[in-house]
Amino acid sequence: MATSGSWFLMLDHRTDFYLLNLFTRERIRLPTLEAIDGRQMKFKRVGESDFLKTFTYREGYRSYSSGLSTKVVIENAVLWVDERSRDYLVVWSIECFFAYHKKGDNNKTWKVIQLKKNEGCSDIVFRESKLYVLNPNLNITVFDFSSGSPNECASFTSQDIGLTLYPLSCFGHLVITLSGEVLLIKTRRYGIYSFDVYKMDPKSSKWREIYSLGNEAILLDLGTTIAAKDGFGENSLYLSNHKLCRYNGSSLCNENSNYVYDFLRRLVVQRFQHLADLSPVPFKDSRWFFPTFCGKSLL
Repeated sequence: MATSGSWFLMLDHRTDFYLLNLFTRERIRLPTLEAIDGRQMKFKRVGESDFLKTFTYREGYRSYSSGLSTKVVIENAVLWVDERSRDYLVVWSIECFFAYHKKGDNNKTWKVIQLKKNEGCSDIVFRESKLYVLNPNLNITVFDFSSGSPNECASFTSQDIGLTLYPLSCFGHLVITLSGEVLLIKTRRYGIYSFDVYKMDPKSSKWREIYSLGNEAILLDLGTTIAAKDGFGENSLYLSNHKLCRYNGSSLCNENSNYVYDFLRRLVVQRFQHLADLSPVPFKDSRWFFPTFCGKSLL
């Protein structure tokens, strides 16, 4: 569901969460999907990201189901791990609230952040102790985790953004640059994908379209930028179909998952079909990540 360095956030078929280090195979168990503080719910997986949610209630020593099931999607999640101290933070969203868990918390439950006005979530990014939340109405809310418990520290309304949605286009990707600037990515598809990038002016809280990423590249799966060196091309977007499927509601299982998009030339410059051809399993769910080992980058 999410990555941080060499650590993966996994949700298995039993609705159990755990962290997995890709290289050492170390595992850290987390509370199950159903262990949400203050909410009695049961989940049954009916698809890759789709679940049937049923409320339960207790009478004495017995639990009862409400009998009413609602289909929900669980796919927006972020993970942060300190490679040296093994401190970690996990946040995932469902409907109009977030569940979060960090090292040192009660290992049996997830704590909850309730979103205001039941806005929902389109994308989330975690950077420098702050959680950035983009909702379907293009409102952005920022929560600060530096003091342990999350506190809302900033918000930007749709009136501040001043952007209009057009047919066959979608604002759904949030990116935080190395310097802490907020970017909003618009995806358009007219037979092929194209991307427009907008940057927020911190003084006016207005958005303006930009036409160059400078000496940085975007890792869209991680919602961040990286320096264009060591093989990463400047003005490039590294993305996967997993990220695109999330917003257009379609399945791209027959297309190659990972590719590189040149932002200046407005075209795909590299695909990785040979990896898909070599894989014995469907390659549609692969994603980009930035591996580290013993606290050092492998790239």
